[in-house]
Amino acid sequence: WHDSMLGHSEPNPKRPRCDQENGMTACSATVTNTFDVGDVQQWVDHYHKEGFVILKGMIDDTTRAEAKKGLNALVDDLALQLRDQGVVTDALQDASFETRLLELFKDHPELLPNLFRKELHR
Repeated sequence: WHDSMLGHSEPNPKRPRCDQENGMTACSATVTNTFDVGDVQQWVDHYHKEGFVILKGMIDDTTRAEAKKGLNALVDDLALQLRDQGVVTDALQDASFETRLLELFKDHPELLPNLFRKELHR
């Protein structure tokens, strides 16, 4: 869909710009939702208008690495459970951190846990 299809003759900077070519639709966002921590007024205004904000630089590299290590252990446990239950044949131990969980559950999203409280407090 395109802005003109929504009754907008001029591109709206708050909407993604979408174009169709060869039966494919491609959209590009023109609005950023990510802000530097120091841009306080910008991100506070965005939060009040949109209800969320993404801040860059809030968590240091060491903390991020520790969180990633813990999440990797959690995903390892889930992958082994799925393999042991016969849901998957491969625990995808070589898959990237960013895609492994998605790949493990892509054919069975109903099995994806939605609460990790107990596992996060080991």
